[in-house]
Amino acid sequence: MNVQTNETFTGSLSLYGDFSSDAQFFVATGVLSFLYCIGIVVVYTMYDNNYQSNPLVPMADFILTVLLAVFWISGSAAWSNGISGLKSVTDPARVLKYSPCDKVLCAAVSSGSFSTLNVSAILGFLNFFLWASDLWFLYKETQWFKNISPVPGTTPGTLA
Repeated sequence: MNVQTNETFTGSLSLYGDFSSDAQFFVATGVLSFLYCIGIVVVYTMYDNNYQSNPLVPMADFILTVLLAVFWISGSAAWSNGISGLKSVTDPARVLKYSPCDKVLCAAVSSGSFSTLNVSAILGFLNFFLWASDLWFLYKETQWFKNISPVPGTTPGTLA
């Protein structure tokens, strides 16, 4: 954070707190999701017969999607906590309280804009919603769904 002064102190201040692990987990979740999407598109397009004939492949797809959904909700929550911490640490009143410059001489201290960080957290929660919504369609492909026997007296495909 840069502080502008009237000739007495010009430089950078060190802020307390390290929120890099929150951001790294959030980014790692995004990268893993991207790589998984590329891999599963290859499986869907080139190995569709194996996907349809081997019941373990849809189950593995379902379990990995559950794992990624959990990563998205926990990564988004961690990143939101990191953004909150960054906002707290860079609050101008707090910076002036702990800064080495004379409070009368400090001309401007600004915390900047957090709008892009807020949007990234919102998109992270949206990603969780999308991955969790996909679970229904993947569940319909698994043996768990296919082994459900219909209610006696009804035909398959109708509601009881």
